[in-house]
Amino acid sequence: MDASLTIRAATKSDLDQIAYVWHASTSSIDAIAAQLPTQDSMRSRINAELDAGWELFLAERVGQIIGMLALKLSANVLDQIFVLPEAQGSGVGAALMAHAKTMMPNGFTLRMAEENRQAADFYERSGLKQFGSGLAGAMTRPLNRCL
Repeated sequence: MDASLTIRAATKSDLDQIAYVWHASTSSIDAIAAQLPTQDSMRSRINAELDAGWELFLAERVGQIIGMLALKLSANVLDQIFVLPEAQGSGVGAALMAHAKTMMPNGFTLRMAEENRQAADFYERSGLKQFGSGLAGAMTRPLNRCL
């Protein structure tokens, strides 16, 4: 991992910037952008998800939040992983994925928009396997003994 990149738990003072990262990253996905909620709606959802049990982490480089990771640890779910478009391809997503794997060492699942090929390619490069399709494909990081 890049020495200038830090992965840490989010604090309340980070939440507005995390909403910005989430919105900016999601806005860059052509297949999703047309139905995208506002940044304020995403910020409200962050509060609701934290109340419901999200564990929220961020990637930070030189004091700037450039990525976010939301986990539902009790269900072994990687719920959200997003990186600012200008920081994509620089190892931020890989560092967030490595953190998710550390936090959920027995495996996890995630859902993604089936048409988001960029995300699917990233997940496959990260060692996840696709199982299922439809409106939202599913990926999993299975236990080593199960496939």
